[in-house]
Amino acid sequence: MNNTPKITKGSNRRSPVVAPQYRPSKRLVTFTSDELNNAIAQVPLSDGTTTIIDAASYHKLINSGVTDQWSISSDGDNRVYVRCRHKGQVITVSRLVLDAPPYSLIRHKNGDHRDLRRSNLKVTMKKASLYGV
Repeated sequence: MNNTPKITKGSNRRSPVVAPQYRPSKRLVTFTSDELNNAIAQVPLSDGTTTIIDAASYHKLINSGVTDQWSISSDGDNRVYVRCRHKGQVITVSRLVLDAPPYSLIRHKNGDHRDLRRSNLKVTMKKASLYGV
């Protein structure tokens, strides 16, 4: 559908521009429990997979203005990152979950970058992580 104004012959009036309709997310978040009976949210990602996050962390992020459209991207070295929009920027969700300082690294203890539960995340400084600390 073309949303540009049309000028009809013999008239200098423009027809109103139709604004695109807001489409709510078709990706539904599922709330369940993990193996330790902790409340978690399973959030659908852009590639059709899901990520898991503590339910409390998910609600905190959504209430702080994080969009519900999460995506997954790769750095080219077999590492994937779950990203979202927050305050006009694209940022990794794990960084927001831990409120990590700039220039720090987020480690995923079990190696699964789709597991964003606080118990699986650890903040390290770049120098320390280079030496396996």
